[in-house]
Amino acid sequence: LGVTFIPYAILPDRFNPDFLWIGTEGQGLIRLNKRTLKREMFPFFESFALESGEAPGWPRVFSLKQDGEGWLYIGTNLGLTVYNPNEGHYFFYRNDPDNPRSIPQGRVISLYNALNGRLWVGTDIGGLAFFDKATKEFTGFRPSTEPGGLLGHRVNCFFEDRRGNLWVGTNMGLHFMYVSEGRFRAFLESDGLANNMVYGVLEDRYGHLWLSTNKGLSRFNPRLASFLNFDADDGLPGNEFNTASFSSIDPGRLLFGGVNGL
Repeated sequence: LGVTFIPYAILPDRFNPDFLWIGTEGQGLIRLNKRTLKREMFPFFESFALESGEAPGWPRVFSLKQDGEGWLYIGTNLGLTVYNPNEGHYFFYRNDPDNPRSIPQGRVISLYNALNGRLWVGTDIGGLAFFDKATKEFTGFRPSTEPGGLLGHRVNCFFEDRRGNLWVGTNMGLHFMYVSEGRFRAFLESDGLANNMVYGVLEDRYGHLWLSTNKGLSRFNPRLASFLNFDADDGLPGNEFNTASFSSIDPGRLLFGGVNGL
């Protein structure tokens, strides 16, 4: 491409199969035409600087999602940026300690479009929230050791299973979220999980959840609340996996990326 950057997030455009959105460290947001290899830069950090009067520093894009109207949701080191491609406008959401309806504190490292249209936002230090696209407000769930609280401050991923249940992978285990009640149930190493750092969650054809961690893979049976763990001794290329490095080809083929490969 004639440019050096570190890609953090890759997202196929839902409306144009030729386009690929790439979130990077150092070059911000790039749209690549896969057919011509032409790249287009989207310097939203310049717009941020003009709007806020602050120097944005090194542009880092950690997560990307696109909704049914084509709007792009960009998780960055400064919070959440929303891009309306039809009008070319950017909207910036940052944490405001005085506003409980603002986005949680920290970098936005994970985003998830739920089946009901709700956008879930995960941060590296402030827990998670869902974003109301109509009111432009956030409902946050900060880390808490209270019963039913979110134990982890770092939210690596979200996953909806075939029953519509929401699961959250954090630095403090796997969490099942009772969405209507706003509370969680955590599954930790003490419950049989291989390691509390959960990077990715995928579901197989039998309804088991597969979790990538820093100590191999865990297969979780939600019905029995039991784990079966696998590591390098079982044939994995290594035990340590990575954030945002998981995908499924189909329910029988699940992919997890780690420091020693796929």
